[in-house]
Amino acid sequence: MKKLTIGLFLLVGIICRSEAQLNGEYGYDIAEVFGKSIYCNEDGSNYELGMVANGDLKLGTTSIHNPITGAFRVTGNTDFGEGSNESQPMEFNPSLPDTDYFVLSSSPTIVSGRTYTNKKTGRAVFDISSGSIGLVGQYDVGVDTEVLVGIKKGSLGFKGNNLDLETAMEGDGVNLIVNGSAVLNNRTTKRFKNTLPFYFGYWGNEPYYLNGETYSHYSSFYLNLDVTTTGSNVTGSAEAYYAFTTTDLDTGDSNSSYFPDPPQTDESKWWKYSVKGTSKNGIATLNLTGLGVIKGLKATIYIDENTEEIIPNGKNSITLYGQTIKY
Repeated sequence: MKKLTIGLFLLVGIICRSEAQLNGEYGYDIAEVFGKSIYCNEDGSNYELGMVANGDLKLGTTSIHNPITGAFRVTGNTDFGEGSNESQPMEFNPSLPDTDYFVLSSSPTIVSGRTYTNKKTGRAVFDISSGSIGLVGQYDVGVDTEVLVGIKKGSLGFKGNNLDLETAMEGDGVNLIVNGSAVLNNRTTKRFKNTLPFYFGYWGNEPYYLNGETYSHYSSFYLNLDVTTTGSNVTGSAEAYYAFTTTDLDTGDSNSSYFPDPPQTDESKWWKYSVKGTSKNGIATLNLTGLGVIKGLKATIYIDENTEEIIPNGKNSITLYGQTIKY
């Protein structure tokens, strides 16, 4: 009878373990679980880079951001806005008269740098190795009436290292020193030097107001698994993505968007992974290897097969855009 009882317990243990193993689809809000996120811009072709002056300056129109190295390059034109209140040179040199302003026909822009993780602090950071904005057009030096003088040569430049990405994307921006000058056709030179907040796209999850309505915005980084456990081996696939949900708090209506969101004919651009791992003592250890455009990237995830939750053991890691987050 004693042997029979032991046999029954063993049988129950085998059945329970089989039921607890990972088989199917599982989704995780990585930013919420890890308490941190991998930062990039939510639009792969248009970067919300900018500097906060009297009127926000939006830098560049097209971009390249390498998901493996984190290197980025933004090109295009800076949007200085319209009117003297949005493009005053005094924003770049407080000693200039507040009656001066730019009348620009173009502002060719190039910003190069990379995103990565600071090894000492573990925080996501970025470098701007080179940032330049051309000033092409005219400069108004009038006081009571408009007096336009052509800009013979003009530009603004900036750079910075180890800039905090979370502050740049969800906070008030990181401070950068902007230098430059404008040589005018009347042989005068306007010099610029000021410290301005720089932002890398707004991802804030705080409520905001627009046209009399109140909205909430939630953005996060997600990981979906589709796996099968056979014996002690776990195999399958995974994909990572960002989701952005905006909700009208007055009506309850919500709208979601996703990134990356490639054409249906080119799903290779999704952040796809192959999954191989092991199941042992109720814990699934999964190794993810990137496919498609992120071939070579790796991630390691530990999951409790009973709760189906990621185990906070300090060994979970995901790498994307040169940044590595751990949990």
